[in-house]
Amino acid sequence: MGKFSPTKLHGDCEEIANTSTAYLTPDRKFVAVIADSDDPLARLSEADKAPVVEADETRLDLFPRSSGRVKFLEATYEFGHPERFAARLQNDLGRAIYQKSITAKKFDPETSKAAQAVDRWKH
Repeated sequence: MGKFSPTKLHGDCEEIANTSTAYLTPDRKFVAVIADSDDPLARLSEADKAPVVEADETRLDLFPRSSGRVKFLEATYEFGHPERFAARLQNDLGRAIYQKSITAKKFDPETSKAAQAVDRWKH
């Protein structure tokens, strides 16, 4: 991990003069983590930086992409190709809808709020 950069004083607050990420610890304190590199892809996991497989990019039965994977695709595979960007957005929506359809509870009209209101009115 890199060393902390010099800070600038803005009123009562200090600003770290480097790209950083702050984490909130369980005891309610912020811990700043400084990237060793100015490369935005340097902190991505190996899974996020996996090579692009064209067939997997169009499948809907996979889990939605992580934010790191989206950053990687935007910086590499989709850079300068607006049609790839549009296709990924469409695919991300399709993946989300597919996952929702798998995990959604089936609608039962007998247990809806309207049915419960009718039952109260009958009894």
